Amino acid sequence: MRLYLNAKSKNNIGYTPDWLKVTYTNEKGEDIELTLDIQGWTDYQTDCLNCRTKGELMPWTTYDLETGEEVDLSKIENIEMLYSVEELLNIIENGMNHTIGVFPADTSEEGISAAEEVDGEDLDYGEAELIWGERTVHFMFETELNTY
Repeated sequence: MRLYLNAKSKNNIGYTPDWLKVTYTNEKGEDIELTLDIQGWTDYQTDCLNCRTKGELMPWTTYDLETGEEVDLSKIENIEMLYSVEELLNIIENGMNHTIGVFPADTSEEGISAAEEVDGEDLDYGEAELIWGERTVHFMFETELNTY
């Protein structure tokens, strides 16, 4: 899998991706929020969110927006039996409310503080390209800052 992310930073702060969250409607008609852990090697710039990751998207949690039920998928063995690559790509391509969790590229105390000061105001909506095998999916996303 290759994931390319691009979002302009108004304050020239660099970010790296941590997770992808997307809402989709399952076969029962329920709205589900699926969070995928972004794992792998990431090359990034230090003045914006402009990066490329080579690795995997691993299902992490689901959250039923109607019932509030949350399921920790990280403890399930053979998770690919629950979500195939094709199904994940369909969810990402047809889903809504895409959010990328980002972490400041400068992990010093000053770098984290600078990102926290402008949280929610620094990054514009971003554009993503996800390439997995022969298939390419494009989507727009917003960001959420992680500093833990």
